[in-house]
Amino acid sequence: MVGVTHTIASHSAMDAITGLLAGPVMPWDALICTSRAVQHTVQALLQEQADYLRWRMAAQQLVLPQFPLIPLGVHCSDFEFTAAERAAARQALGIAADEVVALFVGRLSFHAKAHPHAMYLGLEEAARKNRKESGAAAMRLVRE
Repeated sequence: MVGVTHTIASHSAMDAITGLLAGPVMPWDALICTSRAVQHTVQALLQEQADYLRWRMAAQQLVLPQFPLIPLGVHCSDFEFTAAERAAARQALGIAADEVVALFVGRLSFHAKAHPHAMYLGLEEAARKNRKESGAAAMRLVRE
């Protein structure tokens, strides 16, 4: 068996991870962790569950899979655009050259994926700086 972590903060994901201790897992199986934070969290969840199983059921032998770290990757060169390409994109989207644009791709789910608070603080700071620099007070939010 080989699995890859995608998101681990939801209750169902954590239940699936701790369920590995009671499942048909062998030492040659693996759960690929996409970051060190995920790897540490998975190991902490399993340690807590193992402690519980030892206390509650006197479990003696718990088999764990491997937890290799294989980070997700991005080819940065795919996102290198010329000034003319950026200007054309802004024009196509109706965004002025001096407007600040923020893009978030993902789920804004405070309990399971990405809590939006940090992003909102960053957007607020960007709006504040933009107001000071340009004298503009408007900020546009586009939702599609």
